[in-house]
Amino acid sequence: MRKPSLITCLFMVTPVVFVAALSARAQAATELELKHMVAHVVVTPEDRADIDLKVKNNPKLPKLTVSHKGDKLIVSGGLNRKVKSCGSHINLAIGDGKTYSRRTVEVLGVGNISYDDLPIIYVRTPRDVRLSASSPTFGEIGDTRALKLSLSSCGTWTAGAVSGPLELANSGSGDIRITSAGDTRVATSGSGDVALGPVRKLDLSNSGSSDFSSGNVGGPASISNSGSGDLSLGAINGNLSIRTSGSGDAVVARVEGNVDISGAGSGDFSIRDGHADRVSISLAGSGDVHFGGSAGDVDASIAGSGDVRFGRVTGSVNKRVMGSGSVRVGN
Repeated sequence: MRKPSLITCLFMVTPVVFVAALSARAQAATELELKHMVAHVVVTPEDRADIDLKVKNNPKLPKLTVSHKGDKLIVSGGLNRKVKSCGSHINLAIGDGKTYSRRTVEVLGVGNISYDDLPIIYVRTPRDVRLSASSPTFGEIGDTRALKLSLSSCGTWTAGAVSGPLELANSGSGDIRITSAGDTRVATSGSGDVALGPVRKLDLSNSGSSDFSSGNVGGPASISNSGSGDLSLGAINGNLSIRTSGSGDAVVARVEGNVDISGAGSGDFSIRDGHADRVSISLAGSGDVHFGGSAGDVDASIAGSGDVRFGRVTGSVNKRVMGSGSVRVGN
């Protein structure tokens, strides 16, 4: 006798959710919103024009409900104002003496729910994925053609390769990791970290305490950092523009393009290697700049205590210093 599949088994015990899934397909939603819930979310992009979802519920929690607003499919867990925090509990394992950490979410009236006991939402979407989560969620997204992901709570999300544009907004404490992407735009205003693999182009705005890292950037990179988060980037094969007014440090492995740096905070900049035909630096704070590669023409303006140092300069050096800062060439 043929055994029923996992999904079939799920809906033998959750028929109400199965009806909601049929409704989601019928109304052809293309964007997913998750709210008032705690959940583990598995997203499978595929060649389709709508969103299909199936759910494995936790009997201790309210059943998830589904509604529509335009082309948006809204899934609610009925836990408005009841989700307290994400965290991890350290447990001592008797016998081997080792400590183990497990991810948990605290729900008022229920207690701590471990990651393994979270409701699971299985989502099938078009290859252009648009998803937002305003409550604690832990998600995995497969390879996509385009991805727009917005998080405003805690949890962790990972995604495979994004062959086209990537747009991330992270205003919570959740972490995001993406394998690779095309033209990329990232806005962070919380404490959650973002880690990307190689991208084709980068536009980053950080106003929180989030740390950000990326692999190589195939084209230009534009960065604005007004927070305390640190930035780490691979090689940039294009122009680099950095604007900062916070305390976060920035490290770039290599640049092959013009460099424009404007700093009004205490954060330090380090470009380890590369070549820039033109380097323009304006510092009004205490942050230092180090360019370990070679520069053509240099224009540096310092109005604070920041120091600027170049490994090598082959063109002209135009410098203006007001304060205790300095501009130096060579090690």
